[in-house]
Amino acid sequence: MASTVSVSYSHDELSALERASEPERKPAKKRKPTKKRKKAHLRTKASDRVRAKIRKLIREGVPREEATAMALRMEREGKLGPKGGYHRSGSKKD
Repeated sequence: MASTVSVSYSHDELSALERASEPERKPAKKRKPTKKRKKAHLRTKASDRVRAKIRKLIREGVPREEATAMALRMEREGKLGPKGGYHRSGSKKD
């Protein structure tokens, strides 16, 4: 009859045996932290007109998202005056 021998290892011995059987890994390269650059906000006449119109519409009780959409549409169509007022363009004179 063959006799069996049981061997018990402690937790530290098992982890040392597992580490010895794994190939060595190179340490990960450390990356330099990148600086996030803020883009300069260019204030233009168009953005001033839109900002003024949004402010006027919100004071009148129009929801913010709707006011923004209305002001941008009016600017795109060329209907905003210099202070956010309504600018009639293309009117015919007789």
